[in-house]
Amino acid sequence: HTRLQGDWSSDVCSSDLNGEDWYERLSALIDTINNSRFYSELARICESLSGYDSTVIIAFIDQQKPRLLFSNLSAEDESPTLGPYFDGAYLLDPLYDLFRKSSPDGVFRLKDIAPDGFFETEYYRSYFKNTRLIDETGLLVRLHSGFQLAISCGLRDSSTPRELQVRSEEHTSELQSP
Repeated sequence: HTRLQGDWSSDVCSSDLNGEDWYERLSALIDTINNSRFYSELARICESLSGYDSTVIIAFIDQQKPRLLFSNLSAEDESPTLGPYFDGAYLLDPLYDLFRKSSPDGVFRLKDIAPDGFFETEYYRSYFKNTRLIDETGLLVRLHSGFQLAISCGLRDSSTPRELQVRSEEHTSELQSP
């Protein structure tokens, strides 16, 4: 049905953002802090760096349902993706599971955190296959105890194929604070 099934082969490649482009985008993002454009600018940077074409930003809060902060999904994808997710599918989401287990901040590719037999799981059958996602990577950022920001970047089956630019862990370790 989708390229995701059995095809987790997108390779690391260099970013479209380098040098001056990166600093211009970063500056634009900083300029939007405390502004209604912040999330859309953050999504634009994430998509430029990763090759994904959609972004959903969610607040995971202890003992509460997740809260939608931003989505740039098309009208076609919004209904089958967001409605069911917030109606309970999030309880089976591997990224939400990392939050519940108090995982450290990080970048998590679905193929790396999905359980064995993912395509036979209730989460896949009742929710994920209807989203048209063919690949997804989530960023978890703990803002304070009990509150983690989840930035989910996805590629849909109708997307123009592009090489994904997910960086390997060894390349991102130098970006982590001591």
